[in-house]
Amino acid sequence: MEHLSGQPAGDGIHDLGWARLDTDRHRRTGDPEVVLGSGKTPKQVVEILIALAAAHPDRAVLATRLSPEAISAVQEQLPDATIDAEARAATVGPLPAPHGTVCVVTAGTSDLPVAAEAALTGRVFGAGVRLVSDVGVAGLHRLLNVRDTLDAADCLVVVAGMEGALPSVVGGLVGVPLVAVPTSVGYGASFGGVAALLGMLNSCAPGVSVVNIDNGFGAGVFAARVARRGRSADRAPEQSGDTPAQHQQHDSSGQHDPSGHHDEPATPQPRVGWVDASSGASGDMLLAALVDAGVPLDVIQAAVDAVSPTAVRLRTEQVQRAGLRALRVHVEVDGEPADSPSNSGSAPHRTWADVRALLEAAVLPDAVRERALATFGRLADAEATVHDTEPEQVHFHEVGALDSIADIVGCCAGLTHLGLDRLVCAPLAVGGGRVHTQHGDLPVPVPAVTAMLTGIPSVGGPVDAELATPTGAALLTTAADDWGSQPAMSVATVGVGAGGRDHVGHPNVLRLLVGQATAGPAAQTGRTPQQGRGPDSLPLLLQTNVDDLDPRLWPGVLNQLIAAGASDAWLTPILMKKGRPAHTLSVLVRQEVRARVERIVFAETSTIGLRVQQVDKVTLDRSELVVHVHGQPVRVKVAAHDGRVVNLQPEYEDVLAVATSTGLPAKTVLAEATAASRDVER
Repeated sequence: MEHLSGQPAGDGIHDLGWARLDTDRHRRTGDPEVVLGSGKTPKQVVEILIALAAAHPDRAVLATRLSPEAISAVQEQLPDATIDAEARAATVGPLPAPHGTVCVVTAGTSDLPVAAEAALTGRVFGAGVRLVSDVGVAGLHRLLNVRDTLDAADCLVVVAGMEGALPSVVGGLVGVPLVAVPTSVGYGASFGGVAALLGMLNSCAPGVSVVNIDNGFGAGVFAARVARRGRSADRAPEQSGDTPAQHQQHDSSGQHDPSGHHDEPATPQPRVGWVDASSGASGDMLLAALVDAGVPLDVIQAAVDAVSPTAVRLRTEQVQRAGLRALRVHVEVDGEPADSPSNSGSAPHRTWADVRALLEAAVLPDAVRERALATFGRLADAEATVHDTEPEQVHFHEVGALDSIADIVGCCAGLTHLGLDRLVCAPLAVGGGRVHTQHGDLPVPVPAVTAMLTGIPSVGGPVDAELATPTGAALLTTAADDWGSQPAMSVATVGVGAGGRDHVGHPNVLRLLVGQATAGPAAQTGRTPQQGRGPDSLPLLLQTNVDDLDPRLWPGVLNQLIAAGASDAWLTPILMKKGRPAHTLSVLVRQEVRARVERIVFAETSTIGLRVQQVDKVTLDRSELVVHVHGQPVRVKVAAHDGRVVNLQPEYEDVLAVATSTGLPAKTVLAEATAASRDVER
């Protein structure tokens, strides 16, 4: 109220003559601007959208309940607008970075328009959103199959017509905040949704909130706010007034020791993942498994958008493989399936240098970029071995297509989002027989896959088909810390990703189990080579002392090492024997990129040898948020320990860009970005 009372007359209001727009909503509530299209002419909708977008160029504006004529007008006059025809809605401007996860659940296909409105609203209001459809109570087994998905969400939106029973059933299955949306879908005496509304209002499950009939927008707003607040509470438990220790002393059984004695709070166990690759692996299978395991599709789509030079969209579909439920992710290029004849031009023969340039120029989190560079680098090394050439000369064929680039970058974003401390993979099934490629008819596994399997457990079969693709092999052999059976873990979510083919008698799926380590050396933090990971999977530290290299060359050397997949590279000034000044070059690498990094060191420096030692490290949980300083986005790295945020660091490149465009000192922009990020974390 102090803000409003001190605001100059007319501030926060935009007068169109026939309407007075409120442009201050974001400052008051943190929410975006929204236009209700009902009752407005197409011209009015367009004029309001233009005015609100001009007032808030750095965030999305949402228009709902648009008529077909209004949608056509928006498409014609606002070419940058994104239309969601099913939701009868449009957005103008960039969507915010997602915080928290909303799962929108529908009873039947007829409820999808309302569900789509809720899903789009949730995204615009700052949450990651996942849609689970056709799980009505008439086929209860469909709902039970996705229980883990529901339980992993921060808030649920349950959309149903008919008798409106689905929210009560879901509310009895999982303890997640839930908002129910009755729809006007139904036979006979459904009274336009009143029957479903009354059923939900009289729900036997506790904690079910209800919005009005067909109000997907209201449900989406409610759920996004819950998800955002819930994620903030997870990151900063001290804001509730309790210390982290007090939080840990809360007995989950509901029992209390009257003596007041408490056991020492348990150290949080590492997050682990296990990939069941017994039916092979491809990029789209792993991508689908990640989404099915709870990674918001928005997170993956944002990474794909950042790297793709043309429009690439991801779409999910529930399918069956040999009778098992699985999720399929379709990659569409310019609105058509990536493998359609019209997209044959989406697969130019990109070189490793071309792909690396795409990744280096993309606005990606550093962790995602490093994973993607390492994955493509491993693939380039394999192709170079097969064709007896240098990695820089390698031409990617199928893997150079946009759908394969989307698979790799999307998987890297998904794995980064999961924040696993350890990933274990079962022996990789490669299939058998022969397969036709752009290199001709080749044996399975194809030569590039074989080159990547050195030292990796693998097995032929179980069917005569290509089960392990180069993309899948590169992703798993780069990401996996260990190979073997499922480690000791408490499974929280299971993702099942489907391949394109449905093999008779054998499910063509890849499974991803995610949870907490429960026992044994692998469950400990601060691992040593004997604890948690085998010596063949520990990172390496390469070092050499150089005293005769022109110092002007060092920046280029360091850049090349990072681009080649090194986790880090740095120089340390030293004084050698006889008082000679020199530098120690240190390079931290995963074992799979060692050969490529060594080649660069020997080619670009004057050294004649390298010291190599295995190292291990403990890392903090890392994530990224986006704040706005003077109307411009600034990415902020967030580091957390035991659930508490311990470090916030704005990206200097973004700070410098804001400083350059505004004329402000960089130190001023840095301080403002840091303060804004602290406000967001609170």
